[in-house]
Amino acid sequence: MRASLAAVLALGLGAASARADEPPPDLGFKVGVVPIVDYGSDEGWGFGAHFKLTEFGDGTRKPFVYSLEGNVFATTGGIQSHWLALDLPQIGGSPYRVTLRAGYERAKFQPYSGLGNGSTRDENADLCDDDALKQQLPAPPNACPSAPPDGAPNPQFRGKRFYQYDVETFPSVQLTVIRPIGGPWSVLLGYQFLLVGFQPLYRPDDLGQDTGSQLDADAQRGLLVGWNGQPLPGEPYHRFKQRYAAVTGGVRYDTRDNEFAPTRGMFHELSVRGAAHALGGESDLFGANLTLRLYQRLIPDYWRLVLALRLLADVATDGLPFYLLPATGGISEAGQLNGPDALGGRASIRGLSLDRYQGNVKLLGNAELRWRFLTLGEFEIGTVAGLDVGRVWARLAQSDVGPFHVGSSVGLRLAWSHHLVVRADVGLTPEQTFFLDFGEMF
Repeated sequence: MRASLAAVLALGLGAASARADEPPPDLGFKVGVVPIVDYGSDEGWGFGAHFKLTEFGDGTRKPFVYSLEGNVFATTGGIQSHWLALDLPQIGGSPYRVTLRAGYERAKFQPYSGLGNGSTRDENADLCDDDALKQQLPAPPNACPSAPPDGAPNPQFRGKRFYQYDVETFPSVQLTVIRPIGGPWSVLLGYQFLLVGFQPLYRPDDLGQDTGSQLDADAQRGLLVGWNGQPLPGEPYHRFKQRYAAVTGGVRYDTRDNEFAPTRGMFHELSVRGAAHALGGESDLFGANLTLRLYQRLIPDYWRLVLALRLLADVATDGLPFYLLPATGGISEAGQLNGPDALGGRASIRGLSLDRYQGNVKLLGNAELRWRFLTLGEFEIGTVAGLDVGRVWARLAQSDVGPFHVGSSVGLRLAWSHHLVVRADVGLTPEQTFFLDFGEMF
């Protein structure tokens, strides 16, 4: 279970008035800032800040005049997430909405438990007391002389990092252009470029073993794209680099009453994507994504109680590199040419560990009951009860064993004028997890 602590500071200019049966409108210039103090068992202590600057003007330009959002975050365990996004609806008075997003991401302990819906994870394979492993340094800590809870040796130990690898992305650049084509319909075209560096094996100082991992075992069996499972001769800890570049085109249908915290309406998307050497990358693949979302007030004149539903289906051909196996495509957020990680974690099934099940084909369903029960000035406080379900397939048009995975969760929401939402979710089943994030899950 991950423990997190966040303090919230918000400043803003602008007035708001509304009917009792409608959420208050967003007017003027809004500034939201969230300082973060975070702790994770692998990541260590983390510190950073998330901010969002939004100009709503007099409320006649929907969804806003412009928005600048950014995130700065780093941990003592080597996790980093830094990005900046500029969103310009109706740029220069035109009907085009342009979004530019750039960032740097690092996941020093990215999980990989195997390929497909039936992948199994031996809980004893990476179970050992860290102090017992450190006593073996500077040699690779390959054996476990003492494991919790009783301190006895663990003969099934295969390495502290057996289910992990190190990955970083810099630069990450996304450019998106959206144009309305009539009523709630719009079309989208986007380009994404990633320079990805990955290190399959960890040095002994990072408690890395030299006996292999689940990732290189699957790579050596030919199950993965992007790495053959063979380290460079004489450089076992070499960081490989690959380029990924793709274009996305799609159509969407959007009748939401509020982009940040909708209380009614629909938001549906259908998109296709293609990656190719000609675009500047090293992968060739085709993918498609269908995401359906529905927001319904359970009491028509009471905007505070909302039922939110999402159904996502995502497919990719066999050229998908292993470091993108957790990701989905689509156009889930303005300017973001990717959807939630699936399956497991804060954006998909909250009762599963991060990216627990990975494959080229993903199916995900989420239901949330959202209740904004209290308003204090421009702040709103609410609760959420969620049910998540999904599964993956290792390859397109191939069967895969295993059931649908189901999780439940509860959470709290703190929203400032709708445009900045802080969410804290606790996954209840099948595992207990805790997540702190920004914005509604969908």
